[in-house]
Amino acid sequence: MNPKEIAQHVLLEHGISGLPFGVGDLSRALGITAKLTKPFEIQEWGGGIAHLMNNEPYIFVDPSYCIEYQKFTAAHEIGHILLGHLGSWTDANGTQYANRKCNEAEANAFAEELTMPECVLMSCGITTVRQIKKLCRILPEDSKQVVERVRQRLKSGDPFTPTEQQLVRQFADYIQQHTKKSVCRKERAACATNS
Repeated sequence: MNPKEIAQHVLLEHGISGLPFGVGDLSRALGITAKLTKPFEIQEWGGGIAHLMNNEPYIFVDPSYCIEYQKFTAAHEIGHILLGHLGSWTDANGTQYANRKCNEAEANAFAEELTMPECVLMSCGITTVRQIKKLCRILPEDSKQVVERVRQRLKSGDPFTPTEQQLVRQFADYIQQHTKKSVCRKERAACATNS
């Protein structure tokens, strides 16, 4: 599975049906200890780090950053762990994650889909950075690529995958409450049913 698909499965498996959600609560459910603290005095640590200590996964997030930054950073660090960038690891449910080379782009792709699932945004008619910031409480620089992908998919009419269709059903009440009128219902319906 690719990082986006792994994030979608995490959302489904943990019954997440609204945005934003508690990334710290999710990390605990996954068996990952999350701490708001600087773990080391590292010059270029970027505000977050994932680490295995005695085969136990930890994420550390700098509390001096704003909440939006902390949330995306925590999701990114969870991505490193679940994608096997730190070594093989088994989560609280017994799911095995294989050891793979660390890849920042993959961790970002995981974090983007976890905190801003494209199919949910499309179903709500969310097509701007400003709308994502308001709905998902994510900083604009972390949502620019997501906005471009959502716009492209709406334009092309690419169908939702079966997993995305499951997510849309799981988020149905949330989507109904947060739908923007700016995107044609016909375009959204085509994406949801053309599979």
